Amino acid sequence: MSLQAQGDHVESQIQTFYLSFADLGIGEGMSSEDMMNAINSSLARSYDALQGVDAVGSLEDNRVKVTVTIDYRRADIQALIDAGLLHEGEVDTKYVSLGKTQTQLEKEGYSCTVQ
Repeated sequence: MSLQAQGDHVESQIQTFYLSFADLGIGEGMSSEDMMNAINSSLARSYDALQGVDAVGSLEDNRVKVTVTIDYRRADIQALIDAGLLHEGEVDTKYVSLGKTQTQLEKEGYSCTVQ
């Protein structure tokens, strides 16, 4: 996961994670085209309604690589909280706080570095 910020204001986030075919209801006997259609359909159900969020899936090493990009300048913060993509503790009035986000991630067991 990486965050882009100006001062304490997080402007964007990129997170990459992997899912098994079973996680997305993809059968091993499916063609690559059918797999990509199933991946895109699943990602669309999860992310398309969220303004400022883009999700892209690809096949990699017999699993699905998902990259989610959030543009906090365009996103509806409350919608992100409701969708579980953001914790209320990361928000400082009208913006996503880098400091609060780092604290929350460290509580969840992540190691954070600022570059």
